[in-house]
Amino acid sequence: AGLAVAAVVAAQPAPTAGELKRKRAELEEERVAKRRRLQAGAVLLDTGRIRTLATATTLINLRPMLYLSSALCWTPGPSMSTRRGGCAVARIDKRRLMVVGGTEGTSGFGTTEVLECTDVRSMSFKPGPRLSTQRRECAVIMMDQHRLLVVGGFDGQTFLSSTEILDVRTGRSQVGPRMATRRAAPALAQLGTGHIVVVGGKNTFGSLETTEVLDVNGASLAFVPGPSMKSQRAGPTAAALDATRLMVLGGHDNNRTHSTTEVLRILDPAALPPLMVFRHGPDLAAPRSYFAGVLLNAGSLHVIGGHDGYNYLDSTELLNLTSMEFTTGPSMRRRRFMCAALAIAEDRVLVAGGSDESVDHSSTELLCLPQYSFVPAPWMRGLAVRK
Repeated sequence: AGLAVAAVVAAQPAPTAGELKRKRAELEEERVAKRRRLQAGAVLLDTGRIRTLATATTLINLRPMLYLSSALCWTPGPSMSTRRGGCAVARIDKRRLMVVGGTEGTSGFGTTEVLECTDVRSMSFKPGPRLSTQRRECAVIMMDQHRLLVVGGFDGQTFLSSTEILDVRTGRSQVGPRMATRRAAPALAQLGTGHIVVVGGKNTFGSLETTEVLDVNGASLAFVPGPSMKSQRAGPTAAALDATRLMVLGGHDNNRTHSTTEVLRILDPAALPPLMVFRHGPDLAAPRSYFAGVLLNAGSLHVIGGHDGYNYLDSTELLNLTSMEFTTGPSMRRRRFMCAALAIAEDRVLVAGGSDESVDHSSTELLCLPQYSFVPAPWMRGLAVRK
């Protein structure tokens, strides 16, 4: 009987690579779902403000709080004129934001769209200034009040090491400093010392662990080499923790999507290149790359969309950057990989573009966070405060 069983087992065909991949995906999805079920689905976020309520006889100081829950709903926002997968977005002044680049067809130049976001009910996109070339999977950041830095990307044929600087007052673009490495899908963050750090990305040779640093207060604008990360990371997100530290989250290398993080600390900003070092950070709840990250307050990062190594995601989560605990957020109306997002007001988040498998989106979505006011109490001390 033992020989018969052994013969039956030996006769069974070995699982194919596709079957093994599906099995791994099922196991990973089950593991991630189990983790997420363990987390609470709602959280209060401290705005750091005090609101004074005056009555006929008393003055009451109230602390406004934002409420984020998985039960909230994203609503349709204004549509862009162009489908934009792999776009970037930045707030260019108090009233306006600019969506930059993305997959735009076959034109030889890149485009932007500008949204005035003072009145949510009447928001609409208008054409913005042109870029010198198409830039899919670029990254953007405001250098100061008037200059927007556009970094790297892919023009449809070549990974780019070039940058350009847009004057948001005049709409004119000029050549910016060139990076040492061609890179698309990097992350950008600026430290309180004035240094902009370009993190990771990818090019023809694969995913990158290198970084480059630009001192916007320097005598001349030039990138210098930064420290290498401990892992290659294409499509990560970077978030400044304070004036001297930033955290790099997720991304993927040539083989897998990361759930790890790294923390960069600047030790000597006056050195050339500035002395910086990476340390291992706490792990995320699940792997994620090509996602958007929005700081809702100084200690809370809203993680939006992306890819977990197996699936395009419509999910969102709130990450406490101190405890590294996740709270499940509301799911978007569409899955969005390589999307862009930012806070257009203290209590409103906008996500733009992105892709769902082979479809690039021109749509946007809005999330409005309810606001409640409380009399300040000891239990609020543990909440992150907006700077």
